[in-house]
Amino acid sequence: MNTLCIYYLITILSLLQPLVVCESKTTEDGLSIPDLDDEDSDDTSMSDDSTTPIPSDMQSQIESKKQDFCAYSQSIDAATMSTSDFNKVLLFTGAHYFEMDLETTALVKTKKIKDTWPELDGNIDAACSVTAREPGGFLFTKGSTFWLYLSATEPLLVNTSHMNDYLKYYGMDANSGDKIACLACYCKDFYDCKVTAMFKNDRSKSITCNFDLYLNLADCQQKPFPRGPGDLSEDLLRDLGYCKGMSYVVGVVTPSTVFYVDDVYMHFWKGNNKIYTKPVSELFGCFTNLSMAVAMVGGVILVLVIVVIVVVIVVYLTKSSKGMDDDVTVVTDAYVPDHKAKIGAPNDDKMKLKDKRNKKIKRLNI
Repeated sequence: MNTLCIYYLITILSLLQPLVVCESKTTEDGLSIPDLDDEDSDDTSMSDDSTTPIPSDMQSQIESKKQDFCAYSQSIDAATMSTSDFNKVLLFTGAHYFEMDLETTALVKTKKIKDTWPELDGNIDAACSVTAREPGGFLFTKGSTFWLYLSATEPLLVNTSHMNDYLKYYGMDANSGDKIACLACYCKDFYDCKVTAMFKNDRSKSITCNFDLYLNLADCQQKPFPRGPGDLSEDLLRDLGYCKGMSYVVGVVTPSTVFYVDDVYMHFWKGNNKIYTKPVSELFGCFTNLSMAVAMVGGVILVLVIVVIVVVIVVYLTKSSKGMDDDVTVVTDAYVPDHKAKIGAPNDDKMKLKDKRNKKIKRLNI
């Protein structure tokens, strides 16, 4: 076993303390270390100015991926705050992620997950981001594996760990059937960071731990529902649906903010003040598509009702006409007696008609 050490300078100017992350790994694994000086490296978000116009090609990509979202999953896999703009949140779904403005709920960017985190090809279970500590980073879960990336702007994979082995190492009872659905990382200051985890289809427990830059956990506590930062109500997230994504912003903004996505809705708080609750489908335009579908179905139903009414009327009129015909006797065998009326004879204007049985016909119905 050879020890692979990655030395990362926090900033070029400070040169005060290099960050050392060591991982025991065989050289055959061939852990690739991307060149951090690559000029083609791309940030994970747009400009900090939320009013910056979205390029037309990006807008086209957003609209295309929104249609894909509505046509297929209609579900958010994970959510975490942007590391370059605290007013934006990253929403992961399938093989892509979107960047959303928290104030306007507008989608301003979309990108393939593997274009920013090459080792992840999508369908992640949970995500959290850290910015209070330089250089920052990201933590993902996918299946039963943790993925730790350093650098908030040029993410570099430095560690992967089996989730259950990792949790057991810190004395936590990890059920192999439990999968983490949500992660939220936040730091009150450089030395006080916490990570909160919630599990899939389970609102009965959450785990909150202190952690350091190397993701070493300490003081882990299991709670019946997630606890947010200290300036938020303890039961803020008590009655929400199953967690799909969760993000805290603490310290850099006052009061702290919380973004939470469940099966149907996304929720946003500033402190204990809820700013909005909106359907996820509305964010992606699925609400409009649903309305069109409902309108089409309603139109079809209306046409069917009209057809039924017309058929009923026709049947009614047909039966009514047949009933009238049954009441009318059409005499076809009446004849005029073969005699000549005498001119000037009495009652010559009252010619009497008889049928074949020589019975008088009072009225001739035609």
